[in-house]
Amino acid sequence: MKAYTLSRIPSTYVGKGVFDKIVDIMKELSAMRVLLLTGKSSFLNSPHYFKLINAIRESGIYLIEAHVDNEPSPELVDDITANCRACAVELVLAIGGGSVLDAGKAVSAMIPAEGSVMNYLEGIGTKMHSGNKVPFIAVPTTAGTGSEATKNAVLSRVGEQGFKKSLRHENFVPDYAVLDPELSLRCPSLVTASSGMDALNQLLEGYLSYKSTPYTEALALSGIEKVMGSLEKVCLLEPDNLELRENMALGAFLSGIALANAGLGYVHGFAGVIGGMLPIPHGVVCGKLNAPVLELVIGKILNSSDQYREAYNKLERLSALFSDSIALPDRIDKMLDRLYKLDQSLSLPSLKSFGLTEELIKKAVQKTSGKECPVILTAEELLDKILQTL
Repeated sequence: MKAYTLSRIPSTYVGKGVFDKIVDIMKELSAMRVLLLTGKSSFLNSPHYFKLINAIRESGIYLIEAHVDNEPSPELVDDITANCRACAVELVLAIGGGSVLDAGKAVSAMIPAEGSVMNYLEGIGTKMHSGNKVPFIAVPTTAGTGSEATKNAVLSRVGEQGFKKSLRHENFVPDYAVLDPELSLRCPSLVTASSGMDALNQLLEGYLSYKSTPYTEALALSGIEKVMGSLEKVCLLEPDNLELRENMALGAFLSGIALANAGLGYVHGFAGVIGGMLPIPHGVVCGKLNAPVLELVIGKILNSSDQYREAYNKLERLSALFSDSIALPDRIDKMLDRLYKLDQSLSLPSLKSFGLTEELIKKAVQKTSGKECPVILTAEELLDKILQTL
């Protein structure tokens, strides 16, 4: 038995109608000056937005608003933070997808800090953040990144010298997470599909991680079951089914807990690098590489089962979610077949359509970390597998 620690999780509200709890949470936190951070259009055009604004006005809370159009950059975070400092903001409320939540998390952390967020980014900055922040409420409108449950905010700059780096501290876990499935009803099918595949990959990589624990493994298996039972249906058949939407919200939330405590693997390692080179949706990268890279990892585990005994035992439990066959090879074949077919049925766009070339893949693979993957893949193995997906 190995010793382990558990990161804290937010106080969490789950279910239809819990969105109405937000103003009560603000009052509980004694916040009278609040930043509302949202995406560029979807939530702003929904009845929930106007309902929230009216409730905030009636409560006497002073509100400023800001918006996130794409994945947040350090410059965007610095600009919003400066305005918040000038307005003495006491709480950050972020409502949107993963980019909005990451931006809100970073702003809440930087309001009490000094200077630019660049100074505190892992692998770039030279300063250690104190962990002091203003309270932060995370309200996801997509089911994917799990940012509502994690301690890091991913910021990026796209280009030749681009990067995706985290601002990270145990204290940056949101104080509250509000998971209302009604908020995802307006989510476009492609966004639902790609964000769902992001969550699924986080669950799979977190489950197989060499840092996993009985706690994360149980949560990851539960999340995988929820996502696999709901994602295809909610994208293709029943987009208005709130039970399926709630399953996806919970799956994404559990994926955040899994990655925060156990880490990730090669798919997220590559997605982080290539996301700094190209404006390619993170969830699309995860969706297209999920099954192929998992197949590569599983092959290594099966070929050296004595060396990877713990990972082998995990595969036995994981594959049982996909088949009741007695033989492990049969169960794994069915699992991989199901994952490949899921990518096909969701019709995620090709990586090539976003400008991903063989040359860029070669550069990205050389910088890709396996993170907490239980096996080591060579750059050549990873390159060959990714090129097959183009």
